[in-house]
Amino acid sequence: MILSFAGRFVLCLGLFLSLSHSVKAETSLKTGRETASTPPSANAPSIQTLSGTYDIYFGGIRLADLIVVLSLQPDQNIAISMAMHAQGLADTVTDFQAEAVFQGTIGPDILRTRELNVRWSNKDTPHHAVLTYDAHNIPVSFTSTDPDTRAVVTPLPAFTDLSAQTISPLMALFQPRLSAACAQTIHLFDGQRLSTLEPVPASTEEARAFSEQSSASSDLSSALSVPINCRFSWHPISGHTERTIEFAQNMTPLDISFTTAGPLRVPLKLLIETRYGYVAMKLRAPFQ
Repeated sequence: MILSFAGRFVLCLGLFLSLSHSVKAETSLKTGRETASTPPSANAPSIQTLSGTYDIYFGGIRLADLIVVLSLQPDQNIAISMAMHAQGLADTVTDFQAEAVFQGTIGPDILRTRELNVRWSNKDTPHHAVLTYDAHNIPVSFTSTDPDTRAVVTPLPAFTDLSAQTISPLMALFQPRLSAACAQTIHLFDGQRLSTLEPVPASTEEARAFSEQSSASSDLSSALSVPINCRFSWHPISGHTERTIEFAQNMTPLDISFTTAGPLRVPLKLLIETRYGYVAMKLRAPFQ
């Protein structure tokens, strides 16, 4: 099991397991708060749908594609559905597939979660995980059927003050269009572990190189708005192993280039270091 943030991010893209690290029985965060109200019906009026497709690479080899569907609903409500399937070499050695459905609202700085439901299967073994927040954007429960995970330790140190602004690592890739994309600290919570992404100013040379790579890797420049290139360092806070903490101390900052899709900033390109090499995610076609 890969336990670093970078490694778990690979699994987020490949296994969506950033939410699947808990015991088989239900785990409650015991905040004493009630769960948020049920999201609007799928039959609600004025729903706009946008979809985009990403290619996932590991070590330069294409391993999977990720289809993302944004359902923009009235009153800033939003649903984001994702489906991932192995491709290329990976498709010859695994039958893995995964789906994730996010329900929440578009806040001023982050997406506010109601529920994130993740399902995946490999070798005909199905699993699921659910992370639920209340109306105050406080996580209240996390359940998982993954047998290879550790129990949640509550309360997490420093969790209370930060919990109202947390988001799962996977959903942190999608931000409100008017948020301070490259300038704000992002608090991550995957059901067990709390961490932060801190903005890192890139040098002029680094910024130019990443911008050129983003443009060269895609033919979408005429169809997309001018990308915003950001760099973040990852910092574990609570619930992480010593090995993960050691890796984070020397981890290369992750680079992400954002473009826009409706009211959101969405990834155009992402590059992140893992213990086993670099993972890249590239938008194949613009959201439409």
